[in-house]
Amino acid sequence: MEADKIVEEIKTNSAAADPMELPYIYVKNVNAKFYEENFADSTTHFKVSLKSGFKDGSFKEYHPNGKVKMTGQFKKDKRDGTWKLYDETGKQIMKRNYAEGKVTKEKVND
Repeated sequence: MEADKIVEEIKTNSAAADPMELPYIYVKNVNAKFYEENFADSTTHFKVSLKSGFKDGSFKEYHPNGKVKMTGQFKKDKRDGTWKLYDETGKQIMKRNYAEGKVTKEKVND
């Protein structure tokens, strides 16, 4: 199962790419209330709330199958609070807490 493979990589390989890495977000309209990017088939890839051109508020990323991949909050352009990562079936596989963009706690689900 793909989720088991991801969890095992997280636990054993500290050099692995960050599974909670954010997609590149480049906001052109500083007056927009949110920014959204889509996959090639026009389904939503991710959506983030904005304030004065900066990430501020909710963030939600999706897998290509439409299931939620990652959720969290931004505060003044930095990750804040609890962020959750899900596999393609919707099972939560990881949770991280952030304060001012820095990881304060992390839990990988078995």
